[in-house]
Amino acid sequence: PGMKMARSMLGRCYFQLDRFEQAKTTFQEILKRRPQNLDAQFYVAACDYRQKNWAAAEAGLQKVLEQDRDFSAAHLYLGFLYQARGDPNSALAAFQRVLELDPENEDAHAKTGFLLASSGKVREAVPHFQRIIQLNPQDGEAHFNLGVAYLKLNEEKLARQELAAACKLDRKYCEREEKGTSPRK
Repeated sequence: PGMKMARSMLGRCYFQLDRFEQAKTTFQEILKRRPQNLDAQFYVAACDYRQKNWAAAEAGLQKVLEQDRDFSAAHLYLGFLYQARGDPNSALAAFQRVLELDPENEDAHAKTGFLLASSGKVREAVPHFQRIIQLNPQDGEAHFNLGVAYLKLNEEKLARQELAAACKLDRKYCEREEKGTSPRK
């Protein structure tokens, strides 16, 4: 019962399985023994976020960041939270902080690219979509978003290439290939 690593692994498994109540309970048990455990504090807050208990999630994430300003996962979840609340500027700042700490974070690149493109800063969004593709060439959504960005920049040839790549990777993008709809995320 006192084996912290096993309990932490169990909590992460619950979290990955979207069993957030069980995950939260598991991490709270760790905190009873070790109240300063940042990993457990983060996961409790992340569970709150996933359960849409946003006030508790924000408080928990801020508490983690008070103890470690470079805890990139806490910045990432704050970005998710701010975006869900309809605060794109705060979300963008959080995702950009993640990229300062973890330049290869695909989620942060995707969200940053989406938020930039959505605010009309399409040219600034392009490198983020390109970086995702460099990190994960099989990401159909990144190819689609890059294709849409190229369409908005009137770069038809590049747009067709990216939209075709998205369609090849995932059939759901095929119907959108001709339409050139907005970036997704």
